[in-house]
Amino acid sequence: MKEIYSDYFLKILREEIDIDINDNYTEIAREIALEGKIDKIVEMLRKYLKNLSNRDYQRFDEKYVKLIFFCIAMNLKIFRLKSEMEVQRKYPDILLIPKDQSKGYKGVMIEFKYLKKEEAGKLQEKQEEAEKQIKEYGEFEEIKDIKNIHKYTVVAVNDEIYVDEIK
Repeated sequence: MKEIYSDYFLKILREEIDIDINDNYTEIAREIALEGKIDKIVEMLRKYLKNLSNRDYQRFDEKYVKLIFFCIAMNLKIFRLKSEMEVQRKYPDILLIPKDQSKGYKGVMIEFKYLKKEEAGKLQEKQEEAEKQIKEYGEFEEIKDIKNIHKYTVVAVNDEIYVDEIK
């Protein structure tokens, strides 16, 4: 069901933005799996956000940024995708876990935050909040069991995206 919804959602977005994301999936998967980086998938997310209208941003919040990212990531077939996976009553936003960990592929955990344009002055505060959360999640055994996991915070201020890798 998730895959059907993801495909439908991406089809609508693809028609609005007029890009073919299928061409980018191999590059995105390779970058994440081999380097643990999310630059290419964040760039795709940025394209989607920049093409939304002002009306789309009414009552917009973190869950919509995460949903767009989730729909893109659903097409990266070498990963198991977990959204809000419960870990000791805490909920990391997104986990990309390699299906075959024996190949040494990297995993990714992301904590998302969102600010409206007029709240941009709170960027550092949101980044610190996200960093605190992701560091806490990283201490759980369920997360430590994921080999080679890279941790990121992604804060969107309207259609601008700020990414920090957390060591």
